[in-house]
Amino acid sequence: QTPTDLMSLERVTSVSQARHLCNSQDTPKDLREDIKTRCIFLLRIVFTKETSVPYDAKCRALAVLFRIAEPEEIVAAYRNPVEELREIWKLYFYMDTFEKLGVPQDFKRFYQCNKTGLARSLWRQNQSDPQMVQVVAALCLDFGVSDSRFWASILTSLRSLQLYAFLNDVLVALHRNLMPDLQYDPALVSALEEVVA
Repeated sequence: QTPTDLMSLERVTSVSQARHLCNSQDTPKDLREDIKTRCIFLLRIVFTKETSVPYDAKCRALAVLFRIAEPEEIVAAYRNPVEELREIWKLYFYMDTFEKLGVPQDFKRFYQCNKTGLARSLWRQNQSDPQMVQVVAALCLDFGVSDSRFWASILTSLRSLQLYAFLNDVLVALHRNLMPDLQYDPALVSALEEVVA
């Protein structure tokens, strides 16, 4: 996000917050209802058809929602687990990213598709595009793609495109989340040795 986007998000969050910040158990009923009303308002934005509200606006609404309300308050307004909203946020984030990169996807097809297959398809068509390589790497991390040879190609590409800061973040996330699921592959070992050296 750009500094302008962050400042805008901060302003919206500030306006959306409850008038009095205190522990939700100590909060008077009218203020709790105020928070619930604000959550419902933001959730309406999130679930409006994408033809009326773009995915980036839905992502911002979710960002504000998670800043102004505690998980219990969100559950009270949403009536479903917070984890479900986080998954929706992730999907909306990728829908927005794909639109911005000129490869729009249908939401239902994206939701239901095999993410490994999608990542490979995007990779074949765009492996020399630095932005798309970053999106493919993030997609693979977020959806648990555990193909060692594919990861070797991604890491090698990130290094050759000199995206070192992003590569560092990917390595940390890969180590924390996916490394135990990756099968031994000499290409991955070689790519890791080149990246770390």
